[in-house]
Amino acid sequence: MSKKRILIVEDEALTVLALKYELTELGYEIAGDASTAADALRAAEENRADTVGRAVESGAFGYLLKPYTVPELKAAIDIALHKHKSETAMRRALSARLPAGAAQPQSN
Repeated sequence: MSKKRILIVEDEALTVLALKYELTELGYEIAGDASTAADALRAAEENRADTVGRAVESGAFGYLLKPYTVPELKAAIDIALHKHKSETAMRRALSARLPAGAAQPQSN
């Protein structure tokens, strides 16, 4: 099973370094880092970080307040990945039930 890739969006350099270390220790691969939302979107397209595309489309799957602990970091990622997996499965199931050419519901 391949490692999940995480894009770090943080404007404090020391926090980025800590996150890189902690996420690597938790078994994740770092897809990149960005200090602004615009940079994050560019990096997500370039690096194809896991969960980012859906998060941009449907709103954030999680949120982590600073200062954080490593268990909180791990829990936030696990919850976000679970939500992404569930939403993807639900969308696939819905698509399979719709007749060809039927309009798909728009999310707000």
